[in-house]
Amino acid sequence: MAAGLKPSPRGELEITDINSHYLRAGRLQEAAAQFQKMIARDPGWTSGWGNLANVYMDAGQYDSARAAIEQSARIKPIWEGLEGRALRRIELLERRDGDVGQLLGEW
Repeated sequence: MAAGLKPSPRGELEITDINSHYLRAGRLQEAAAQFQKMIARDPGWTSGWGNLANVYMDAGQYDSARAAIEQSARIKPIWEGLEGRALRRIELLERRDGDVGQLLGEW
């Protein structure tokens, strides 16, 4: 995996680059695990919580996505405006997935 990544000017692989690689490859569980690991080291990392929420949304794990968004907003209230938009996105995705599931069930 690291072979395709370029080191930063400091000569290191950046966690965001690693996570981007996982996301592009559709390896959502690995991306979520990396974000969780970094958040455990820095629980106040609001961008990490937001990115983790996006991974969860992509994976269809809407309850986890909602919890990550809410945690981000608790840490940094400026995220509250973004929180509302993100929560609406989750609701739309849930509805879409439910509608698709219902349509498949009727098929």
